[in-house]
Amino acid sequence: VYGNDLSSVYPATVVTGSTVTDSAGETYALAPGEYRFPFVDIGTYRFEISEPGAYAFPTEVDEATLQGLPGGPFILEPGSQLMPFDVVPGPPIQIDIAGDRRGLIDVQRFGSASVIEAGEFIEYTAEITVTESGLIDIRDSLPFGVDIEDASLRINGMPVDAYLQENGRSFRIDDFPATAGRKITLTYVAQSSIGAVPGDRITTRTDVSSERLLSAYDTHDLEIEAPFDLDDMAIVGDVTVGACGKEPETMNLSGIRIFLETGDYAITDADGRFSFRDISYRDHVVQIDELTLPLGARAVLCESNVRNAGNPISQFIDVAPGMLGRAEFRIVFDDPVLQEQAEEQRGLPSLSEVTGHPAKDGIVKARVDDDFMPIAARVPDFDQAWLEHDTRYHPRQ
Repeated sequence: VYGNDLSSVYPATVVTGSTVTDSAGETYALAPGEYRFPFVDIGTYRFEISEPGAYAFPTEVDEATLQGLPGGPFILEPGSQLMPFDVVPGPPIQIDIAGDRRGLIDVQRFGSASVIEAGEFIEYTAEITVTESGLIDIRDSLPFGVDIEDASLRINGMPVDAYLQENGRSFRIDDFPATAGRKITLTYVAQSSIGAVPGDRITTRTDVSSERLLSAYDTHDLEIEAPFDLDDMAIVGDVTVGACGKEPETMNLSGIRIFLETGDYAITDADGRFSFRDISYRDHVVQIDELTLPLGARAVLCESNVRNAGNPISQFIDVAPGMLGRAEFRIVFDDPVLQEQAEEQRGLPSLSEVTGHPAKDGIVKARVDDDFMPIAARVPDFDQAWLEHDTRYHPRQ
């Protein structure tokens, strides 16, 4: 394509109604809707139109109707229908190209639930309405975590053939006839997979497109929750005294503080037991507060593994949802005299006197000042009734 001087390069792609500049710097101001290619070599050409969203080319209106429109008569040639046309020596060629305003598509997507558990079923519904009759393409896609039950696919209550992708999570229906103003109702059942992760928010989507209509889509958000309230977990454990490999010694081990990585903590009872309940399901770290160990005591590592990473005062807890984690710590006294003194130091203030938090059995003692920790961060001590599912005991009330 050349400019007016027959030598400057003129763009082979132009935007109607814009200002075009050739390689020599000459500008060409185009009127609204106008296009122009000043000079081209002899040959056969075809127009390609990148359609504006609101229009479709070429028109489907018959020529007689077009010629009756304002602005006529129009020069309608094979090129007007985006068909090949010949350029031969002679006067300039003028070709008018007509397009149609696209109709509209309305898509509404619903789910029978907004929250389900892994493994449960959900029914999806997509309601589609068009402003102009024609063929539409329907695409429905689900992400990982939800699988389509293809036998359940219905349109207006009738089974319909669809191309289901191998992943089992997407399908398409091509060239489905749609009537203007008449609602199309698409329904099917899907199942959340066992591998769906609790807490995930899954977005599903229905896309509808057509050559003569503006494309549209709608989505639905689905939240996966843990089955049977398994999004919580519990940790129980104890602190024992004595050399590794030997039976634990009998000693009052109340008042030892056990921390979680969240800052929550529990206090051991006289048997050294502690518990955390109703905590979020994820990996946790349980650690002894060494400042609260009995005088002269130190933690020892009886078995080194990935859970403790060689550290005798902390352990990693990783369990399945709804299960019970366990942490065990062992302490020893290098000096028997200090152990006897620690055993005698039972006359310290009670936990309720130090923290304001009631001690149920009156046995638990605090060995250090608790004021530096907010009471709200503290979790209840070891609860035997809770562990044994005693319905008469309600520590949260």
